[in-house]
This record gives sequence, structure tokens and C-alpha cells, in this order.
Amino acid sequence: MTLAIRFLWDDDSDTPRRSFEGVADHSGAAAIAIRYRRNGQIVFRMAATVSEQHLPANNSHSQLARLRRLRDLMIARYRTDGRCSPIEMRTVQALFVEGLTLREFARREGVAAQAIDSRINGLAHKAPEFYRWWRIKHQSRRRR
Repeated sequence: MTLAIRFLWDDDSDTPRRSFEGVADHSGAAAIAIRYRRNGQIVFRMAATVSEQHLPANNSHSQLARLRRLRDLMIARYRTDGRCSPIEMRTVQALFVEGLTLREFARREGVAAQAIDSRINGLAHKAPEFYRWWRIKHQSRRRR
């Protein structure tokens, strides 16, 4: 059995200290367990299984390539259907594919950030997948 890092608290302090201890999951494979406090109670959580022999073969491959293909297909559909203007397509490309922030893209375009925000709001019906992604990604930053 291998050693795993586990966080332990002293009784009088909330600062964690590390201790190394062998931990196993329900199948007996070496695992990493994390001990922490939640609402004053000590809680254990299994973080990961160290052994790779228990992982299914399908899940070992990354889904990133498939997600990129779906994203590219969606953008190609926007272009071929003529749903979006060239300016709106530039906005989708910069924010969705290149990963620019709204303010970075506004600086690059030479407009205010509010102008880019209004473009995004205009894409709600033309590019619903992009609009949904954008709103979910930035939902914690929205004004209430």
C-alpha cells in the first residue's frame, strides 16, 4: 500500500498539518483521503484512486477533442446558415474559441466593453449555444 497525504487538524487550531498515512478505498486499492472540517464537523472525502487498474478504459481518454469538434461544428453551422453578421462571428470566434475576455476583445476592436456586451445579448437568438455558454460562465459576475 502506498502513502497518501491527509490533512489533520489540531484540537485547538483550525490550521491543517500534513500527515502521511496509508489509505485504501472499498476495493482495497491505494487511495488519497482528505480530512477537513465542514460546519465544525470533521469530514473525510476520497479524492482519487492511486491505482489505474480500476479505471475504465473509455474514461481514460480525454473528451477535449470531442468537445472542440462540437464547438467547431456549431460555429460552422452559424456561418453556413447565415445567422450571424461578420462582426458577430468575430465576437463568437474571439470569446468562444480564442478565449479572450470581454475587455480584451473590446480593446482589440476599439470599442467600449458595453458595446461587446450588447453584441453578446444580440446573439441570444442567433447563437443560443454560445449565449448560454457565455451566461453560465459569467453568471457569478452578473449584477443582481
